[in-house]
Amino acid sequence: MSRREGSLEDPQADSSISPLPHLEAKIRQTHSLARLLTKYAEQLLQEYVQHQGDPFGLPGFSPPRLPVAGLSAPAPGHAGLPAPERLRLDAAALSALQPLLDVVRRHQAELNPRAPRLLRRLEDAARQARALGAAVEAVLAALASSHGGDTSSTLAFPGQGRAC
Repeated sequence: MSRREGSLEDPQADSSISPLPHLEAKIRQTHSLARLLTKYAEQLLQEYVQHQGDPFGLPGFSPPRLPVAGLSAPAPGHAGLPAPERLRLDAAALSALQPLLDVVRRHQAELNPRAPRLLRRLEDAARQARALGAAVEAVLAALASSHGGDTSSTLAFPGQGRAC
């Protein structure tokens, strides 16, 4: 029997096999979704700015950062927080983002009624934020159930090469 076959019978026999493959799969899937949605958001922002006209399209223009209800500004120590706490903060941010995108879409429908692609992409972005939020919540739930409700342990996230 090969080492691989032996590890299928006894996952604890091979320390390279994680006892949490379901959780790791959810984390990898959510990470991939977040990366994909980041690319979509960058494209949406470019299209959004094109439709706003001056001064938004001028080189060097930087709009003021206004606070969003229910969404705190990123803290410098966010990266140092335990993974479950960061995930909880991310889930809260994503839940605040979806209604914000809905408001932006409604305003853009009034300002740019002849920009159906932009309006469609804003609608898609709200749905994508909701889907990513659900994926983050699923990771949190899987993390809690795999640790008997204790989410204080560390996890390695894809692309980070370190425990979080």
